[in-house]
Amino acid sequence: MGIRLRSTVEAAVAVVLAAAAFAVALTAAAGSQSYGQDLSHRLVPAAAGAEDMLSQFTAQQASLRDAVTSGSASGLASFREEGAEFRSAQARVAPLARGDQPMTARLNATMTAYRTWQAGVAAPQLADMDLGDFAAARALQADTQRSSPLVLAVRTSAQALESQIIDEQQQVTNALNRIHETLLGSLIAMILVVAVIAAQIVVGVWRGLLRPFGQLNKAVAAVADGRYHRRIPVVGPTEIADLSRGVELMRTRLVAGLAEREQAAEGLRNLFDLAPDAMVAVARDGSITMANAKAVQVFGYTVGDLIGRPADTLVPEEWRKNMTAQSASYFADRRGRPAGREIKAFGLRRDGSTFPGEVRLSWLPMEHGTVVVAAIRDVSERLAMEAERERLRSATEQERFQRRVQQSRRLESLGQLIGGVAHDFNNLLNVISGYADFTAEQLQELAQEDERLGPVRADVEQVRTAAQQAIRVTRQLLTFSKSDTARREILDLNQVVESTGQLLRRSLGEQIELIISADPSLWRVEADRGQLEQVLLNLALNARDAMPDGGRLTIATSNAEVDAAYAAQRPNLESGRYSRLAVSDTGTGMDEATVERVFEPFFSTKPRGRGTGLGLATVYGIVSAGGGSIDIYSEKGLGTTMNVLLPVAEPAAMVTESDSPHVDLNGHGELILLVEDEESLRTMASRLLVRNGYQVCEAEGGAAAICRAEDPAQRIDLLVTDMVMPEMLGGEVVERIRAVRPGLPALFISGYAQQVLDFHGMPSADRDILQKPFTEAALLRRVRLALDGATVPRQAPPSDTGTPARSE
Repeated sequence: MGIRLRSTVEAAVAVVLAAAAFAVALTAAAGSQSYGQDLSHRLVPAAAGAEDMLSQFTAQQASLRDAVTSGSASGLASFREEGAEFRSAQARVAPLARGDQPMTARLNATMTAYRTWQAGVAAPQLADMDLGDFAAARALQADTQRSSPLVLAVRTSAQALESQIIDEQQQVTNALNRIHETLLGSLIAMILVVAVIAAQIVVGVWRGLLRPFGQLNKAVAAVADGRYHRRIPVVGPTEIADLSRGVELMRTRLVAGLAEREQAAEGLRNLFDLAPDAMVAVARDGSITMANAKAVQVFGYTVGDLIGRPADTLVPEEWRKNMTAQSASYFADRRGRPAGREIKAFGLRRDGSTFPGEVRLSWLPMEHGTVVVAAIRDVSERLAMEAERERLRSATEQERFQRRVQQSRRLESLGQLIGGVAHDFNNLLNVISGYADFTAEQLQELAQEDERLGPVRADVEQVRTAAQQAIRVTRQLLTFSKSDTARREILDLNQVVESTGQLLRRSLGEQIELIISADPSLWRVEADRGQLEQVLLNLALNARDAMPDGGRLTIATSNAEVDAAYAAQRPNLESGRYSRLAVSDTGTGMDEATVERVFEPFFSTKPRGRGTGLGLATVYGIVSAGGGSIDIYSEKGLGTTMNVLLPVAEPAAMVTESDSPHVDLNGHGELILLVEDEESLRTMASRLLVRNGYQVCEAEGGAAAICRAEDPAQRIDLLVTDMVMPEMLGGEVVERIRAVRPGLPALFISGYAQQVLDFHGMPSADRDILQKPFTEAALLRRVRLALDGATVPRQAPPSDTGTPARSE
């Protein structure tokens, strides 16, 4: 039998044997996959879920015990969260146990024992705590004869469920081990067949190919050693000769490519040395392979000392471990760590001194592999300037705090103290009530889908009810007793403003310009004319005192609609239609501390003997008693706007937004850059926009907004900015952002009258301004109009009303 025939027969036999072994391996692999999927997709998650149920039950017991023991209902939040986690773990195990009768029975027994524990142990203690009877709750907790069997039943059932799952895991694991043994045998058989085939190939090529390949290998080795001009000989059979010719062609192209690469490397070296930052190239083993002139200057080493030195010797000892981990992670996951990412670190100079730095990393392909190039910038001077600025800011805050402490010590009456406490407490209750409304609104739809949320929704309602009761208590503390009975009548607020304005023109003096802007379609109000005149006089005279060198006083009226979201945050306000009276001045303005106390009785910023401190407190009492509301927008050096809302006395005969053509106010994923220095207002506006389909990027000031806009990778569809902010005005923010994003639509927010903005050189005739306070519907409408390129008439002050803000 010839070599060719024998090789053919042996190869055929080997192929048949290999096919048989492969078939057995495939069968075993199929069984392994089935058992493996059952183990990984069902039993392992089920075991984890059962363990979570037991741990969450234990944690829930501890939370209940801590809440009862401490007598604080606030600890029940953890109890409810852990209960939700327990039910979530049960929900994960339930579908995994479907079809497995023993596991399903164990799970049902666990849930039955848990519900029995809740009804027999947790619920009575919670009920006593809700009634405030913590002693009764502690007595129930101490009754271990009654609670221990129920607790033990839950633990026993959960442990039995976990044991059941573990037993099934062991059975599946044993079956997998048997299949793996079969698979291993099949693989060994296949390896043996492959070894036989390889031996046949070696024997077939031994005699005719070794010598030509030996000659070719010597020539290739010479080229690999750097002797690129060594030619590759053409030897051996046709196939090897063709291979030799191909290798020779590769050698000639390699020589040409190396010459070009040397020229490019020289150019790269020149650019590397001219870089303004210190730059070092780091190989995978952590050693430095390149360093530029700036690195020599910054770190104090020569180039020769830097090359080959471990890169971690350029950072302090405490940073080296972290740097080594970062370097290994960076090389291991190139895609997950993009080039140009900035890292904060400290550098270590040769003389032992350290400096703070910013490091940017990038990839660079080199002759012997890819290296990471680190650009290091010394930021010592910049951080020193920032630290000094922060020190000055802290000193200013400390001085302001000391002034507040001294002011609080001058409180002389119990009534003033009660009013201040009630005022602050009322603000907190407004926040609690507002966010409770948010939570109740979100739970309303979820409770229809999951009946387990019913008790949670009932708890939220209890919070809302308690908040409203507390708000009513604070109203009683803030209400003034009045000796005269109000004579209420249907009034045209414009007429009251006009008649009072005639008196004011004689009282204000020639240095103050009085402007009255009345809305001819103003809705009527039901109020006492004398009280309204008193409100106008007090507001106007306070504005006059704030402008000792003269200025502009603006009294404007307009219609406003208050929605439920805004009304829920104001104790004396209900949703509906209101007439608005805005009194604005261009005076000295008020700081935050003054704004917070301006309505307190007997509080005054005037010299002793020139004021009683009851003027604005009286205004607040009159407006509140009439079912209205008053808000302040003020900033030092700009002026103050007092917005008074008075409920209308009759249905308004005018077209509202509901009568106008339908406009889709919902967002469709548009990204809005929201710039507002007041955190509470920024958070509220962001939530309103997000829940109506918009994406929001928040910025607390103009600098942060401009930084965001300068990034071309960031999409921005609309800029919404506060008109007046401490460090940068809204107009400047829009101008600088439009310099890099021409044509970007913008919507301004302002609590000041337009005349105040004009007086301070901020003309708003060509700007789309949403007046504070505003409703959710008004915000959405103006955002949609701004996105669609529509305009809003600005002849009269806008009538949007909604979420209040502390300052502009």
